[in-house]
Amino acid sequence: MNLQNAIADLHRIAVVEGKPTSTARLQALAQFVVKELARRGLVGALTEASVAGGARRKAWDVSWNVTASRGWSFH
Repeated sequence: MNLQNAIADLHRIAVVEGKPTSTARLQALAQFVVKELARRGLVGALTEASVAGGARRKAWDVSWNVTASRGWSFH
């Protein structure tokens, strides 16, 4: 997956298929970002991670797991 393919996938879903709010529209772009972050040394990035919000949990397109990236474990 490269950036051009990720953007083409976003365009296909949001514009061609007419689904601008589809949860799938950013999946390819998020996977590309995670791959690029890892290539640049920032390991531990995740797609669709559940993150605690003010009122409820949210699934973020890309997030970074600090504990996983450093081998830490909290119990």
